[in-house]
Amino acid sequence: IELQLKEGLQVIGAHAFAFTALRSVTLPPSLTELGEKAFCGCGNLAEVLFNKGLQTIGLGVFHLCSALRSMTMPSTVTELGSYAFCHCSNLVELQLNEGLWIIGDCAFENCSALRSVTIPSTVTEFGANAFCGCINLSQVIFLGGKRLLNQEFVDCGFRQRREEQGLLYQEALDDMLFDETGISHFLVVR
Repeated sequence: IELQLKEGLQVIGAHAFAFTALRSVTLPPSLTELGEKAFCGCGNLAEVLFNKGLQTIGLGVFHLCSALRSMTMPSTVTELGSYAFCHCSNLVELQLNEGLWIIGDCAFENCSALRSVTIPSTVTEFGANAFCGCINLSQVIFLGGKRLLNQEFVDCGFRQRREEQGLLYQEALDDMLFDETGISHFLVVR
């Protein structure tokens, strides 16, 4: 099933298409918000075409969308809600663009196929466990800016711990940030 939503639609409400057989969705430029769990559990959803205009991806919007392999956020998205892409187990490619400010709690938790991610300089807030359980995540690149890290990368594929200027760590972490991880590349670009 393919879904092409018409221009003029501004918000997709909570659970609107949850657990349906959708395979492809095209979102109109007028859309500004995807409500809570709007596409949650759409296990066949393999393609989502965004247009500029979308600002908020709410809580659990694509949770359990295991057929998603690639995701490119438009530069207009400022907030990814908690659990937004949680358990998207085949998500390999992820492009986050400048303009994104907030990555919510567990936003990409257990995206086990994800191998690398570049965090835009505009991101100032990470939720706890944002990339927890991303066991194949081996490269994270931060593009400038300062941010406070908590436990975003617990149980990831990191192999080394590097602290770089521009990254601030909470004192109470007790080395939990990179505990039991296998990261091979952690880079901060200023």
